[in-house]
Amino acid sequence: MGALSGFFRNILNSFTSAGFYQTLLKTPFSFSLKYFLFLTFLLSFVTAIFATAVIGAGAKLLLQKGPGVLKEVYPNNLKIEINNGRVKTNVKEPLIIPSRLIFNANGQDTANFLVIDTKTPFSLTKFNSYNTDFWLTNDSLVLGNSQNNLQMIPLSNFNGFSLNKNEFVNAVTTLTGFLQKYLLYILIGLGSFIIVSSLTGHFAAVLILGVFAFLLLRLAHYKFNYAKSLQLVMHAATLPLILSAFPLGIIFALPVPFWQGILALIILFYLLSKNEH
Repeated sequence: MGALSGFFRNILNSFTSAGFYQTLLKTPFSFSLKYFLFLTFLLSFVTAIFATAVIGAGAKLLLQKGPGVLKEVYPNNLKIEINNGRVKTNVKEPLIIPSRLIFNANGQDTANFLVIDTKTPFSLTKFNSYNTDFWLTNDSLVLGNSQNNLQMIPLSNFNGFSLNKNEFVNAVTTLTGFLQKYLLYILIGLGSFIIVSSLTGHFAAVLILGVFAFLLLRLAHYKFNYAKSLQLVMHAATLPLILSAFPLGIIFALPVPFWQGILALIILFYLLSKNEH
């Protein structure tokens, strides 16, 4: 309990106490390394818990309602065939599936979810006139978003592919069963990935930030080597790390590139300068 209370005291001292930084000048590097790794692990773990909880809740809701909606939306008589990368259907085109049938809500970015039109050559003007998220052309699936960025997925590798309602319903049922069975394991894997990638990213970032701290400290006539500069910046980065962690990162997101590193350097130089007075 004493070690834990000491850890949280060090968190506060890392962005409030000039005397703490004076002490760090005589403290072994290993002390700060263990502090930084435990802090980033703790923040990464909290981030993973929040993220997987939100994603898990959304996934459960989607698995409850999504399959039924998809099965209803697929037209009864629609059959899609792709041979040698060319799409053919058995219905009158364009076939339009409105967004409201999928999302059951107003205020969508686009009026339509999918347009199947294999007869009309693709053009940006036509895509915009369809006001859709997806357009299945005679040789591609075109995806759009609210920023008017388009992505075309060629279907040249598809041959002998066919899809009717029964096949679609069976595929949705199989996928739903798989996700329901393994959702917990998927979330655990996602959480583990968040923790590992966050730890790796934070450590790589602080190594780079240590280089900038070392150079700036030398320019300011502080006679610290790189290891000591890195040790100091590991503590100075405490507040930026906390503010950028999920869910606080959503609230404190600033439209300034590298604001976490800038804030860490400001804290470092401010507290070091206080020791000179």
